[in-house]
Amino acid sequence: MKNQAHPRRHTQSGSIFFWIFFMVIMFAALSYAMTQGFRGGGATVTRENDRLKAQEVVSYLNQVKLQFNSLVISGCSPLMISFDSDLYVLANGNPINTPPPSSPAHCAMFGSSNGITPLSFAQFASADYTATGTDPRPGTLNVRYADVQIGTSENDLVAFMPGMDLNTCVAVLNYVADAGQTFTAVPSASWAYGGNNSYTPGAAGAPDELTLPTGSMIWALRQTLSPDYCELGIVLKVL
Repeated sequence: MKNQAHPRRHTQSGSIFFWIFFMVIMFAALSYAMTQGFRGGGATVTRENDRLKAQEVVSYLNQVKLQFNSLVISGCSPLMISFDSDLYVLANGNPINTPPPSSPAHCAMFGSSNGITPLSFAQFASADYTATGTDPRPGTLNVRYADVQIGTSENDLVAFMPGMDLNTCVAVLNYVADAGQTFTAVPSASWAYGGNNSYTPGAAGAPDELTLPTGSMIWALRQTLSPDYCELGIVLKVL
């Protein structure tokens, strides 16, 4: 009489194939989930990096404004405060912010015993921005007068950094915006200096259409010239 396969062997064989098939499916699902997670994680990391950049820029601009207010309280009029620094120069090496005539040493924003440390944010500059001649170097601080449409029709004192990356500017706008206000791009707008330096207000002209988030003195402006870049700044004094 021939030997016959035990029914249990068929059952065990079927169970093994089932579990192999099940593990293959689970491995495929896990691989897909991990791939999607890595993709989403990359986007999260990018957003967090942009937020850290924004926090760094905003912190410095606020520091400049606080120091400006402190100098004014100490008796320095806005027309006496010097924003001159060896760090802030044009492409040709000339200073961006020439010091006011006969400006007292204690009215210096940078470099004095009571001043703050100047910072450059060239690391956040647009790759398309190239400074030549009298162009300011990217990420350096410029102080000029402009009509930002906050107070009267008189020009207001602003500090700003040119040549910035558009993504950084968007991150800054969202960082300082009120809850519920979201920016996905930097609006293009008009911009013209009201004065040639930080101590000559100049004649009031057409209002400058800077993008100011609600409740903030920090602004951004997209220059749609060639190259395309962004400017980030803060209103120091409203006139």
